[in-house]
Amino acid sequence: MKQCTKCLVTKPETQFYRRSDGRKKLHNYCRECQNTTSKQYYAAHRHKAASGERRRNYSLSEERFVHLMADQKGLCKICQRPETVKKGAMVATLSVDHDHATNKIRGLLCDRCNRGIGLFGDSRSRLLRAADYLSGLL
Repeated sequence: MKQCTKCLVTKPETQFYRRSDGRKKLHNYCRECQNTTSKQYYAAHRHKAASGERRRNYSLSEERFVHLMADQKGLCKICQRPETVKKGAMVATLSVDHDHATNKIRGLLCDRCNRGIGLFGDSRSRLLRAADYLSGLL
């Protein structure tokens, strides 16, 4: 039995996560409190994590991202809809679309449009053939 230092309830050791650093000790918070704390931390710091990822992956500053969002009015550049995909309990931000050959940013896309372009291998000719197919030209 162990007492959670957050909720102060004594619970069986199975209700506590083991430390990931290899030590055979348990965390001080019970699983329930640890999960709640982690969710709150993620919700509060999600914006900062996403901003760092955009800077690392695309050399895109937060100011430039905000400018792109404003230019697109918060909508996907292709379908002109807001993002609907959720990450956890919150709606994700639009994805940064870029040319994989030049790494040049093309715009911000919703998850569905971004995946669609990726599934077509960023190939303009394949996308045009798909459009022709949908139009009944093929």
